[in-house]
Amino acid sequence: MYLYKNKTFIESFKKPQLNIIAGRPAMGKTMLALYISHEMIKERKTITFFTLELSSIQLEKRMFDLFNDIRMISELPEKIKRIHLNECADQYFLEIHDIKRKILLDELERKIADCALQNNSQIIIIDYVQLLIRSFDQDSKLDINVLLDKLRFLAKMYHIAIILLSQLDRKADIRKHPKFNDLLDLKRIINFNSDRVYLINRPERYGLILGEFGEDFREIMEVFVYDTPQKYIKFHLNIKYWI
Repeated sequence: MYLYKNKTFIESFKKPQLNIIAGRPAMGKTMLALYISHEMIKERKTITFFTLELSSIQLEKRMFDLFNDIRMISELPEKIKRIHLNECADQYFLEIHDIKRKILLDELERKIADCALQNNSQIIIIDYVQLLIRSFDQDSKLDINVLLDKLRFLAKMYHIAIILLSQLDRKADIRKHPKFNDLLDLKRIINFNSDRVYLINRPERYGLILGEFGEDFREIMEVFVYDTPQKYIKFHLNIKYWI
């Protein structure tokens, strides 16, 4: 276990592939996705964030709570927010789309294609997969395997990184850290040849303040990167570094 350089972690989200970030509630999935977005704009990239849990207004407020170097463009439809960094040119931004309603897979595909082709988005974030499955029209009887295959296809076709946020099974709370088998329905359809899996954990949420080497867990996010269902690399991210 070691303290990973946050910049190196960011590099892993530049490849055209499906990335799954999973954790229990309040572990920081959405916050981590916003941190990734902020860093990517600094590197002259555009990001689209599809939110099904929080509204676009709530996510916009979170960004302004976390960062003091951003500004917003207001002349957009009600459920879309566009956030720029003060130091970056206007063509690089985070665009938040509130899609908390019934939706078809074809419509989601069109939205992703439009963001990639019209906005030149290099990264698509979806928060989160279980709500997305529930939001699909029930008549479509969409299987989660079909959804992931479609997202993998879109990542390759448009040369974009797709970040899919996910919940974990409650068993992770009992042992106070996550395992691959906590990935609910996703665990049986992960393709390790094309997907990256990150399980995140905040020890302080379980009352653990100091680590075995004396590290302060109040500033730490544990990340477990799985190469196979049994093999993973564990490292720490310093959350305070990003603020």
